[in-house]
Amino acid sequence: MLLALSGSAVGRAHLAQRTELLRRLLALLHAPASRLAVAFPHPRLLQYDCGKLQTLDALLRRLKAAGHRVLIFTQMTRVLDVLEAFLSMHGHAYLRLDGATRVDRRQPLVDRFNADPRIFAFILSTRSGGVGLNLTGADSVVFYDSDWNPTMDAQAQDRCHRIGQTRDVHVYRLVTAATVEENILRKAEQKRALGHLAIEDGHFTTSYLRSANIKELFGSEAENGETETVEAEPAAGGELESALAAAEDEADAAAATAARAEAQGDLAEFDETLPLDDEPRAAVRADPDDLAALMSQLTPIEKYAMRLSDECVCCRSGAATSTARTTAASSAAPAPAPPPERPRAPDPRQ
Repeated sequence: MLLALSGSAVGRAHLAQRTELLRRLLALLHAPASRLAVAFPHPRLLQYDCGKLQTLDALLRRLKAAGHRVLIFTQMTRVLDVLEAFLSMHGHAYLRLDGATRVDRRQPLVDRFNADPRIFAFILSTRSGGVGLNLTGADSVVFYDSDWNPTMDAQAQDRCHRIGQTRDVHVYRLVTAATVEENILRKAEQKRALGHLAIEDGHFTTSYLRSANIKELFGSEAENGETETVEAEPAAGGELESALAAAEDEADAAAATAARAEAQGDLAEFDETLPLDDEPRAAVRADPDDLAALMSQLTPIEKYAMRLSDECVCCRSGAATSTARTTAASSAAPAPAPPPERPRAPDPRQ
């Protein structure tokens, strides 16, 4: 009896020693095993480490049960790799298109997706797959992440809104709470609202811009808060023109005045109320004070150029006058008389 008790005690002691040794060995392997599990998790744990994938799993199951087909857009190709593993794990048939896809393979992929209803999902990058494709075979769009530019997302979701689409298109956007994605979505909404106000509510059409004057473009509004159409004032005078002239230097103001005078001269050519060139006009004499003020503003080089141009004009006018006089004198002189005929010698045969 004593021998049996001692044998069992010795067995328990050996078992305890072996257990302790095994525990120490497992403790040594626990740290590398944990790091290995973090670096290379089990494929089944893929979606449980990400809230978006958990939501996407439930969403895809519901859409597939209802007979829908899905386009999944993301900005990064590495996320497309994760989505490939996710779809393969759940047994969803899919196609992939990103920037690395050759151009000659893109249209066959699109045609295959539109023609084969067995393909449930098409995963694409927003930049390469969001423009120029006709994916009417899908009726649901899922944005795994949002773009800072809302136009890119709008173009991506328009891949379903093409000619030939007969079903309603539903758009889903996945946003993680308390992350930078909320700020991205907020900025995108602000840009979209700004574009709506500037283009649609602002009525910036060709007819509006044709009827608007410079005061409306500078932001003058009526007292009731609504923009009123104000008839354009004459070019001369006005508070706005005075303010613009005060902000310019003298050279720019002189150039603007010359351009305005040239434009008025061009318009005067088509004015039927003005007398023609052959009709007499009242002689306009320049004011000597204005001429003196104008000459004082010219530089010596400009004065020399004016004198040279005047001399050239005088030379040309003198040459034309002399030519005209020569022509008139030649026309007024009598024609020279023909030479007298010589008398014929008598014929000796007569």
